[in-house]
Amino acid sequence: MNDLLTSFELQKCENTYIGDSIIKGISGGEKKRVCVAIEMVSRPSLIILDEPTSGLDSNKAAKLLSILKKLAEKGHTIIFTLHQPSYLQYIKLDRLILLNRGQTVYQGKASEICGYMEKVGIRVDTKATISDFFMMEISESKRLADDYETPLNGANYEKYLADGVHENIDEINNDTGDLHISNIF
Repeated sequence: MNDLLTSFELQKCENTYIGDSIIKGISGGEKKRVCVAIEMVSRPSLIILDEPTSGLDSNKAAKLLSILKKLAEKGHTIIFTLHQPSYLQYIKLDRLILLNRGQTVYQGKASEICGYMEKVGIRVDTKATISDFFMMEISESKRLADDYETPLNGANYEKYLADGVHENIDEINNDTGDLHISNIF
């Protein structure tokens, strides 16, 4: 238990009420970290989180992502959703799966999405935050306003990336006999 308190930087919250609508308790960032820490009590090899940074200010969100990154480095597989991550959040990501209208439009190293976008014919604005740029590229408002269909789509994913992802899965299965999601996502 002490390891979890330390890992999630919750030592100062030990023996403190979480809080509710009547009793203030701990901060919002601490509550988020407590929720994730509770999931870690059973030492799962895989943890899936839905928007763990939602409602947090950028400092608290960055702290939580740093903690998740450390857990991943210790061998835990961490999969989570982020909607429009800030630059500081984005650079902490190892792998990215980008969906648009239910289709996978990118899957790979987060740091390699610019190269992929250039490959499919999208001129990346070097002054833009990459996560803002690709979100705008696939946004419905851009499609509707400009009658534009982005090359960041499922067809190009299948053409350029899907085979590599499938090969990666086959390599992992052949090496260990088990599929380790951490090597894919």
